[in-house]
Amino acid sequence: MKKNLGILGVLFVLLACLPFAACSGGDDSGSDSDSDSDSDSDSDSDSDSDSDSDTDTDTDADTDTDADTDTDTDTDAEVTLNLSGAFMTDCVTGLASGGTTVAYGSPENSGTIKVLWDDGTSKAFNIEIYGQFGAPTAPGTYDIDATEANYATCGLCILGYDDTTVYMPVADSGTITLTDYNLTAPVDTTFSGSLEVDLQEVTMDSTTFETTPVVDGCTGAIAGDWTGTVVDFPAK
Repeated sequence: MKKNLGILGVLFVLLACLPFAACSGGDDSGSDSDSDSDSDSDSDSDSDSDSDSDTDTDTDADTDTDADTDTDTDTDAEVTLNLSGAFMTDCVTGLASGGTTVAYGSPENSGTIKVLWDDGTSKAFNIEIYGQFGAPTAPGTYDIDATEANYATCGLCILGYDDTTVYMPVADSGTITLTDYNLTAPVDTTFSGSLEVDLQEVTMDSTTFETTPVVDGCTGAIAGDWTGTVVDFPAK
C-alpha cells in the first residue's frame, strides 16, 4: 500500500499546477538570455626553459704511481766456509771446497752452534758445538781428543759425510780454534774459527751414538776456516 499512496501524491501535485502557466516562474517571462560570454583568452605564454647546459668537466685523475719498492727478503745470515786437504781427494771425493752456508744457534741447554755445509750432493761437512756436552764457553784453541772423536760424548764435533758413510776425527790428531765465539747467546753474533784434523771412516750406533772406527777405513787430513753470523734455528 505504501508504494500506491506515493504515486497518487505525485499526481496530485502535478494537477494542482495545471491552472497556472507554470509552477516554476511566476511572472517571469523567461525571455532573458545570458549573452555574457567570457572572452578572456589569456594564455600562458611563458616559454622559459632551463637553458643551463653546464656539464661536469672535472677530468682529474689519480696519478699516484707510487709503488712498493721494498725488496727486503727474509734470508738466513751467511757463513763463508773454506776447506782443503787429502780428505777431500782420498775419502769424500768431490766434496766442494767450501762456499756460502749458514750457522744456526740456540742458547738452550747451555748453547748450541751448528755450521752445516751441504754442497747440494750427498756429501756434507758439519761443525757442531754443544754446551751440554762440555764445549768450551770462551774463544781459544782446543785439542780434538778421544772425547771429541766420539759422537756420543763430543762437545766440539767435526763430521764428514758421503751418502751413508760417516767420518769423525782421529783422536789427538788435530785442533780447532774458536776465534769469534759466544756459546751462551750465539744468535746474531759472529762465529769464526779454523781447524786442522784427520778424519776417519766410522760406524755410529743410531741409538747411543757410540762411534767406532772402521778397520782399514779411509783416513785423510782436512783443514778449514769459517766466518759469519749465527741465526736462530728455524721453527719446526
